[in-house]
Amino acid sequence: MEALRESVLHLALQMSTYKRATLDEEDLVDSLSEGDVYPNHLQVNFRSPRSGQRCWAARTQLEKRLVVLVALLAAGMVACLAALGIQYRTRTPSVCLSEACISVTSSILSSMDPTVDPCQDFFTYACGGWIKANPVPDGHSRWGTFSNLWEHNQAIIKHLLGKHPLGKHLAAGPVDGLQSTAVRWTYLARPG
Repeated sequence: MEALRESVLHLALQMSTYKRATLDEEDLVDSLSEGDVYPNHLQVNFRSPRSGQRCWAARTQLEKRLVVLVALLAAGMVACLAALGIQYRTRTPSVCLSEACISVTSSILSSMDPTVDPCQDFFTYACGGWIKANPVPDGHSRWGTFSNLWEHNQAIIKHLLGKHPLGKHLAAGPVDGLQSTAVRWTYLARPG
């Protein structure tokens, strides 16, 4: 039994030190035949130049499918990049010429003060025209675009309420009363 254990152990040690070398025909030093073993337990196998043809045949079906899938994905990505490149080069920048775009552009340009150097005072360069055209009104501590819009909307509402009497509508009665009260209070609160 002890002899069997030693032979298995010896065999296991030999297998753990087993080395395999594959050499090209150009690297061949000695003229050994296929499968010959060197004295130091190295086995020599020769690789023929046509071994690349067997590479595809040695692959599993899953590996073949994955290689084809990767090739198709790479081709698709190249096609998408080419299409994006062509689209980017042929695209002309569109300029909005609608009435709203022209109005906003005009408003922005009139808000600027091109006489100021933007490197010295960018705020005045960007907003100087608006500040000159919209000074802070009396009775206000600050004034901005939203305040300007609020005043503009209030003027439109006053105009509409004065133009169309609201007395016939059931819900409009209290609104009309509140509006006339607000007008009276504004009149009474004025100095002088």
